[in-house]
Amino acid sequence: MVNAGTYWLWQQFAVSDALPDEALPTVVEALCSTSLTSYGVDGRGEERRTKALADALPTLLSRVTRPGLRRRLLQQADDKQPAELADQGVVVAADLPTILRTHRPTPGLVIGLARHPD
Repeated sequence: MVNAGTYWLWQQFAVSDALPDEALPTVVEALCSTSLTSYGVDGRGEERRTKALADALPTLLSRVTRPGLRRRLLQQADDKQPAELADQGVVVAADLPTILRTHRPTPGLVIGLARHPD
């Protein structure tokens, strides 16, 4: 669990060019972890986490190559993001099984994947 007030910081780390590859697992873990307050899970913190993850997702997926980390990120994506990321070329056909476990296929996803040769 992560302090809800630090999601913006983790998001900044995620999009930083100075972030070493060795730190990617820690950043992914933080952005995929539920928020914690002194009295339990914080609903506003989850909103912050979702926004921070959505903002960092394109950058993280373009850098993360380990299947387990990619799977974790894609499972946390909202329903529209896989199609948007496929259109950008960040999500590739190899990610499709993971996406289909948690998201319904959309025309945008199919079109986005079809535009790329892989």
